[in-house]
Amino acid sequence: MAEAVFQAATTTRLHGKNYLIANESYKVSGISLTLNNNAPLNEAAITYDSSLAKNDLGIAFIAAKETLNHCL
Repeated sequence: MAEAVFQAATTTRLHGKNYLIANESYKVSGISLTLNNNAPLNEAAITYDSSLAKNDLGIAFIAAKETLNHCL
């Protein structure tokens, strides 16, 4: 997230653009299970198109499972 904000603030010709900084989505119950070292019941849904952020900001997304596992 911090890298995306930094890139948006320091890259020229991006004024007025909005970026979605999310790639996948889980139900709250899936996040809760993951935080308790259990597998979510459903796979992540790719509900948002984040290609504009990838292209303009040059950022790469990591899986939500990986991010949540770093919280433990």
